[in-house]
Amino acid sequence: MDYLERAKLINQIIEDGHIIIDKMRSISTLPELEELGPDIEKYADLIDDNFGEPSNVDDGMESSLTMSLYVALDWKRKSLYPENLDYEPTQVLAKDFMDGFIEELDGESWI
Repeated sequence: MDYLERAKLINQIIEDGHIIIDKMRSISTLPELEELGPDIEKYADLIDDNFGEPSNVDDGMESSLTMSLYVALDWKRKSLYPENLDYEPTQVLAKDFMDGFIEELDGESWI
């Protein structure tokens, strides 16, 4: 991959990451979140395939950015459980982890 292709890929990953988090922020039900799952999987595979490092868990590649995305997704999921809908600490953590993903994404430390 030449420099221009790599730069385009990086910009696409950043743009797509913002779109995914924006969608995630606006979701208010678990079924809606599950519908976003295939997009997240495809996005995570793109990151891992191009910027991942060898994983200790399996034979694949894994990026810290992908791990941050899945942590944000997990907390968003927890924030949508009926018992957590009005529980502020869980809502704050979900927001903080989505913000953290965006910070890592924009900071480009994953490259």
